[in-house]
Amino acid sequence: PYMNSVMAQNPTAEPELREYDLPEQVFVSDPMNNLLVKPSREEIKPGRLSLHFQEIALDGRVVRKTSASVFLDMWIDVRAAARPLNKGDLLEPQDVTFIRKNLAFMNGDPWDGQGGPWRMTRSVGASQVLYASNLEPLPLVLRGDTVSLVYEGEYIRLEVPAEVMADAGYGDAVTVRNMQSDRQVVATVRDANTVVVH
Repeated sequence: PYMNSVMAQNPTAEPELREYDLPEQVFVSDPMNNLLVKPSREEIKPGRLSLHFQEIALDGRVVRKTSASVFLDMWIDVRAAARPLNKGDLLEPQDVTFIRKNLAFMNGDPWDGQGGPWRMTRSVGASQVLYASNLEPLPLVLRGDTVSLVYEGEYIRLEVPAEVMADAGYGDAVTVRNMQSDRQVVATVRDANTVVVH
């Protein structure tokens, strides 16, 4: 499933096998037996692969096993930083370029380019891979923003200006300072301009 997903998402992906560590010859003890080659784990991923040669008798018994290995490279085009990006920077389309990388030596899942808007969770140098873990959704409200603090009851609705005390996204609980009373309350982010308490 993993390799099928990689190939489907990256039509220009190039798998390559190298560093074969295989037996020179594999003989079966009976010409009616089958020789089965199986990876040591079900999910095949780039990197060193362990293989098992199994001689299978007609009754399904494993008569003999031999181990082997091979290194799988998987070259794909991944998104990378077009310029140095700092933690907290908004990721703009012009900040992204593509480079060819080997998945076998990548430290995480590359960003798929979906969703957004995004901002950086850590600094990344020019031409470095943009990993999914490097990005977070841009918050709807940022620390220091002025928003409408709305109280909604069954029969009453009050609205006052408030200062946001921390970054937060849609539906997040965030502390805000009521700019009239100077008291801090926890409210829920409704949109970029409104937080609500009930």
